[in-house]
Amino acid sequence: MHTSKQAHPTRFIKANLAALSLLIVILLIRVAIANHASNQRYAQSYFMRTYQELQSETQRLSNQVAELQSSQRLAAESGRLGLVPARKIYYIQPTAAFVYNK
Repeated sequence: MHTSKQAHPTRFIKANLAALSLLIVILLIRVAIANHASNQRYAQSYFMRTYQELQSETQRLSNQVAELQSSQRLAAESGRLGLVPARKIYYIQPTAAFVYNK
């Protein structure tokens, strides 16, 4: 027969195991939450770095476009290529046949 003294240690062991299991579950949940938060911070940092790189590249390209479209640069490039101002402009009309006789 079981006496109350024999049942008491098994209840104590079961209570300790339940408490230990609960503690392990809580610790695993905390590790999962910390891991998730760390992953979110890393992703946010990555996206901010990418955003800043894209902003600086956009600024660089805007500056380059402004530089390339400046009248001084166009005049310098025209001089480098030996272009001269046009006196008259002729537009060629496409036709089925073209004959040039001088």
